[in-house]
Amino acid sequence: VGIKLLDIEIIGSIFSVIIIAVLLGFVALAFGILLSTFASSEFQMMQFIPLVVVPQIFFSGIIPLDSMADWAQRIGKILPLTYAGEALSAIIMQGAGLIDVGKDILVLMIFLVVLLILNILGIKRYRKKKKMRVMGNKTILEDYEEILGNKKLTNGQEKALLSAINLFAKQGYDETSTA
Repeated sequence: VGIKLLDIEIIGSIFSVIIIAVLLGFVALAFGILLSTFASSEFQMMQFIPLVVVPQIFFSGIIPLDSMADWAQRIGKILPLTYAGEALSAIIMQGAGLIDVGKDILVLMIFLVVLLILNILGIKRYRKKKKMRVMGNKTILEDYEEILGNKKLTNGQEKALLSAINLFAKQGYDETSTA
């Protein structure tokens, strides 16, 4: 739709452009999921976006990497958008095929595999941390029951206590806090 609307002339295959765009979409999705494993809230995730997106756009080829300093060129070479931009430019402006941009496709695939592996490790760490927190809440409930003289808490009391524990956990307090 954008090609017809903006009257963009593509010398290469539109199918090749779509393949590169879909591959870049998967890489971006995997990168976003990886970043979200490090964020403790949605707000913190929103703060990550400019730190990641702006450098990617800057180094993606809007300004040719060849005209940048050596250190900037090295940064550009470790960002996936650089390789997608090079592949898309070659397809759209020079009529290159998928085989001609095979190096860029391979690098994007490597990014995707590495990010997926890091996502698996990050999610395992997140689940372990969440499991420890749930176990900690159960321990606190058992401690309160012991303090009450082995009386069982009602469902309402248990829910209220768990809500308070979760509220304190979100604010950075835990069972080991002395404050």
